[in-house]
Amino acid sequence: MNNENFNAGLAYSDYKTRQTFYMLAAAVAFLMSSYFVVGYLAGNLHVLEWDASQWANGIVAIGITAVMTGYQFILYGAGNVAGGKKATVLAVVVAVSFSLLSEVGQGMERDTIRMETKSQESPTYKAIVGAIGGTASASPYSADLQAAEVKLAQCEQRLAQGKEKHCEGSKARVEAVNKMIAGHATASQSQALALAATAKAMEKDEKNYAALVSVL
Repeated sequence: MNNENFNAGLAYSDYKTRQTFYMLAAAVAFLMSSYFVVGYLAGNLHVLEWDASQWANGIVAIGITAVMTGYQFILYGAGNVAGGKKATVLAVVVAVSFSLLSEVGQGMERDTIRMETKSQESPTYKAIVGAIGGTASASPYSADLQAAEVKLAQCEQRLAQGKEKHCEGSKARVEAVNKMIAGHATASQSQALALAATAKAMEKDEKNYAALVSVL
């Protein structure tokens, strides 16, 4: 190097410019890494909707990202000292590997959402959900019960007037209809639980996974 052509002011200005962009690159790397890590550990990036556990995971994610970014910053800065180039190459490999893993994780999460959407839009799933609503409908014996109760009331009225000897038949009819209603309710509940279990299993139908993500 020719010392006569060396300009200390220009060299310092170039150094400060490089340092500024270096710091900017570190900040951008921190923000981009935080986007993936926080989203992965907290489950989503809707901060206002986080609960206590998500806040804890989010804080841990920020700490992990800060440590990794700071470590990379130091290693990159040591590129011109002994062993610095090897450390820089190692840091780049780690950073690239982490980015790839983060992207794979995000891709699998997106595919999981697509899988759930496809599963819940399937005709079979919709039919099961509709059947669950059908089992919760009114008992088909409601009209029978109402008619039996009306006849019992009329019988008791005639009994009070001395026109009937007893109303055991009417009472038995009411009891029989009540038993049918109770039996129908129990059967409907069992059917609804079975359908709900089937629907729950179908919310994530593995057949809707993309082939690549299934391999990963």
